Amino acid sequence: MRYSVTLFKTIRLLLILAATMSSCSLVRSLSQREQIEERARSERATSQRDALISSTLLIEATRQKLTGNMDQAVVMFYEATVRDPNNDAAFFELAKLHAMQNQKEDAIVFANRAVAIDPKNIYYQTLLAELYLFS
Repeated sequence: MRYSVTLFKTIRLLLILAATMSSCSLVRSLSQREQIEERARSERATSQRDALISSTLLIEATRQKLTGNMDQAVVMFYEATVRDPNNDAAFFELAKLHAMQNQKEDAIVFANRAVAIDPKNIYYQTLLAELYLFS
């Protein structure tokens, strides 16, 4: 009888330890999941902020281009692509500006990037075709 009571207490103690350990790992995995979710939220916020800054740079670069400040426009269009690598309009504008400056190889690189981002855009495809045709 004494042996079965001791065995029962030992099993109960082992079960309590196992439950405690599994709850600790559950808390740890919940904490890790929360950290991953927080990191994803932070990255989304950062990418949304970068996309907004990229759009602002695109507008300002277009203004610089229209006022004749081509060098400043190139810098700003390029910065817009750094902020948002999917800013197809900035790549398209960079391609046009490089083509105007007879830098055909660079223009083709930027036009290819714009087409890769938005392959259905007829203006991007036309510019790329013209660059290949006249280079």
